[in-house]
Amino acid sequence: MLSRVGAAMACAALYTSQIFAATVLNDVIAVVANAPVTTVDLAHEIERARIEAGLSTDDLLRSLREQRERYRREKYGDTT
Repeated sequence: MLSRVGAAMACAALYTSQIFAATVLNDVIAVVANAPVTTVDLAHEIERARIEAGLSTDDLLRSLREQRERYRREKYGDTT
């Protein structure tokens, strides 16, 4: 799950996108496509948002690994 701050940042990033529109409805972020989206369009949009946020690919991968580890601990407990 995204934290409220993370969700707000994601929502703000997507809201300004030309590919997506996002809104918050009863604490749920609803994201819809503004137009038909190709994988190339989506990749460019993600890359633009990453650069705008000042994140490197290594930052994203590190964060992904940390999130996966949190999910694993939540689901299976601390098995280390």
